[in-house]
Amino acid sequence: MKIQKIRIKNFGVYHGINEITLPLDEGKNICLIDGNNGYGKTTFHRALWYCLYGVRHKYKERLDFMNRYALSQGDLKTSIEIHFTYRGKHYQMTRSLTATKRNIEKVNDVEESVTLLEDGIPVVNIENRINEILPRDASQFFFFDGEDIAKYASLENTEATKEAIEMVLGLPAIRNAIQDLYVIEKELMKEIKKETKDNKDQQQLMEQEEEISSKMESCKSKLEEAKKEKEKLSSLKIDLQQRLEEHEVFRPIFEEKENLERRKKELEEKLKLIKREEKEIFERMPYLVVKPIIEKLEKSYREKLLLEKDIQEKAILYKAMVKKIDDILSTGRCICGNRIGKVEERILKNKKDKYKKYLEECDEFSTEKLIEKQQRLNKAIQIIKEVEIKYEEFNKRKREISFELDEIETELKSIYKKLGDVLDRNEYKHLKEEYEKVNTELIRLDEDIKWFEEEYKKLQTEKEKIENKILEIKIKSPRVEKLRNRLKLVRNSLKALSEYLEKSRYLKVKKIEEEATRVFRELTNKKGVFDRVRINDDFTIQIIDRDGEVVDNEKISAGEK
Repeated sequence: MKIQKIRIKNFGVYHGINEITLPLDEGKNICLIDGNNGYGKTTFHRALWYCLYGVRHKYKERLDFMNRYALSQGDLKTSIEIHFTYRGKHYQMTRSLTATKRNIEKVNDVEESVTLLEDGIPVVNIENRINEILPRDASQFFFFDGEDIAKYASLENTEATKEAIEMVLGLPAIRNAIQDLYVIEKELMKEIKKETKDNKDQQQLMEQEEEISSKMESCKSKLEEAKKEKEKLSSLKIDLQQRLEEHEVFRPIFEEKENLERRKKELEEKLKLIKREEKEIFERMPYLVVKPIIEKLEKSYREKLLLEKDIQEKAILYKAMVKKIDDILSTGRCICGNRIGKVEERILKNKKDKYKKYLEECDEFSTEKLIEKQQRLNKAIQIIKEVEIKYEEFNKRKREISFELDEIETELKSIYKKLGDVLDRNEYKHLKEEYEKVNTELIRLDEDIKWFEEEYKKLQTEKEKIENKILEIKIKSPRVEKLRNRLKLVRNSLKALSEYLEKSRYLKVKKIEEEATRVFRELTNKKGVFDRVRINDDFTIQIIDRDGEVVDNEKISAGEK
């Protein structure tokens, strides 16, 4: 269906004749009507819909459609005329309202007429023909007000999506047929019960059969629910398994990443300790500045100490000499035993005076002082050397740790690049837990399905036995047999329609997915990112990316939704 032209006369805010021609570009199938608030966009939408399908809710709406100013001027006619093509044929549809007076108050004050021309020939059953071209229920997806677009943009609006998909698939008609068959089945059961009320045995068997049928329906319903849930969880399990397998490829890289991060943390802790040591070393750093001065002083004291040793040795010798001279002078005899003369005495006294003078000039305590000073300086030098060694060790360790940290950082950057958007280990654990839960649930569902199937078979066998007993009674009434045959036909039809509904829905949903994917890929600018549209069993819609992952709704723009 392609609308070519719309002519609106005296409808709502549109006074007089307003003709709107739509573009006929074959490559463009969407037409947007834009304008300021109150300028007739919604009225245009109503006019289009009203022309095709008539009033939406109450006939009183017709009174609101007519332009009041035109009525006051004596122009009592309102009309909408649409020209469109469909499958090579041209259609002209006109819906008119004619007021019987200017001041309209009641529904009866307005008369409606409608015509549809197909290539110039009037169509008799207009409503059926329009619904063949564009079903009334489907029109909401072809003509809609922009204010309602939020409803369509919400991927979580599963009820609206479900109604749309089922309507396109024609499923409501099948569901209505199934519902009608259930009503017919109940009526037949009532008639059979009425016909067999005099036969107590058969009545009892019929009640048992009805009870078993009810249990079978309940069992079948639960079985189908379990199978649907299993199908949904199986799909989720495959998706989770693929993601886990993808993650397994990166496990060695993650282990390496964790080891590196652990080592990095250890090194950073060591670096903190070194910084504390650094503070202590910096407090002793002034010693390194005065080291040359201290070494120079120590050397000078060492040299003085060597000289002092020579002086002390002479002093000891001179003391002994002075003592010996005193002994000779007091005895008046030489070491050899001979008496000394006055000349020898004078010479000895002069030597004694000379030795005493030397001893007076020599400070017998200077050596101890020099040794004490030298020891202090040696201690200071030792401390400075320890500071130097610690500083060198500190710098060496700091360089080694910094170098290792740089290497780790380089390796980690490389790993982060390899991993990209891959799940981290915590998310992997969460994924693993989710997978285990799904797997456990699937095992439970398998057990439930097996139980329901076995239960259904038991009930079916029991029902067949009852049916055979009913047949053995051989009721003479041909009407009962006829009703039972009709009941059997209805139940077979119900079973066939239910199976057809499920298979049809599955196959047609896949076709809708393909078409939705084609249209979506034409509209989106992210063809390299988005791969396809997926419709789930619960009618939620998801966008799947090139990697087979579900795209987060937050990453999808409103227009793309």
